[in-house]
Amino acid sequence: MTIRLSRLGTALAATVLVVGLLMGSGCDTDSASSEISVSPSSVVLNKGQSAEFTAADGYDYTWTLDPADGSGRLSGSTGPKVTYTCLATNIGGSPKKVVVTSTIKGSSTGSAATTSNGTSTVAYQQQGYAEVYYPDGGSGSSTLSISPSSATIGTNATKTFTVVGGTSPYTWVVSTLGLGSCSPTTGNSTTYTASGTGVNTLTCLDSASQRDEVSITQNP
Repeated sequence: MTIRLSRLGTALAATVLVVGLLMGSGCDTDSASSEISVSPSSVVLNKGQSAEFTAADGYDYTWTLDPADGSGRLSGSTGPKVTYTCLATNIGGSPKKVVVTSTIKGSSTGSAATTSNGTSTVAYQQQGYAEVYYPDGGSGSSTLSISPSSATIGTNATKTFTVVGGTSPYTWVVSTLGLGSCSPTTGNSTTYTASGTGVNTLTCLDSASQRDEVSITQNP
């Protein structure tokens, strides 16, 4: 006996198949991404200066400092934005981390708690962070310098800078990411790429917390 499906019956069967596949895949459109992004990713601050950080790709943000050594403070502890204020100078070459944690709330506990379609119902956390670098603070004469000491370039142009003196390893930081970026961010030299017009600052820090900076003028 031959069974013939009507067009309506065929459409309904296809719909059921698609829904079944989606349910079986455990898709969850409300889940956060695997990493929390923080912008800007790094800044250089003097004592008394502040910088605002913004988190994305998560939910229920909580902000903390690592280490919480009194060298800086946060304007708050929750929400997608926070302002960090520098309270000290010359506290070492290692950057301070502004850490954001995103908590994805679940309805169950235990590592094996899942729904019937395989989606986890256990609460979990994801993190991201930005780095805060402190300059030397005038505690002594710096033996570190950047060559060339300044530059004037056009939009989308590049310029290579090299550090002389100081103590490796070296870290390069751009003050205004909207105007340009540098790569690599570690090593004896870096290449700066302009992405707008204005004046930007490129800073190099060494492991002894010495620093030097150059001013980059970007013309149309």
